[in-house]
Amino acid sequence: MYGYLNGLRSSRKLEKECARNIELQWLLCAIIPNYHSISDFRKQNPTGLKNLFKLFVSFLKDAELIGCEIIAIDGTKSRAHNSKKANFNQKKIERHLAYIEKRTQEYLAELAKDDSQDKSRKTALCG
Repeated sequence: MYGYLNGLRSSRKLEKECARNIELQWLLCAIIPNYHSISDFRKQNPTGLKNLFKLFVSFLKDAELIGCEIIAIDGTKSRAHNSKKANFNQKKIERHLAYIEKRTQEYLAELAKDDSQDKSRKTALCG
């Protein structure tokens, strides 16, 4: 979750961040996992990670941090209209949820790709 929120996809970058960032050290109770542990965890738990993202959104809704009910905009910068893009029905919502699911899969695939590239770089440097 920390890597997603901070744009860190590489398990090696996450490992460095665990050693560098004091806030992250506090969250991890001063445990600094190595890149291989992070990479293996992501490979072994793709379904759990997807569910984590979904639960996080549900948590935000339950905590009323997001609700999709109140929108604040600067009225001088927008025009009022109800275009096809601005309204939603059940079909559009289902299509958007499918899109989110697809993007989540793509993100997890990119994480795996970055991890495999990290491994090949490490092998090239050591070999």
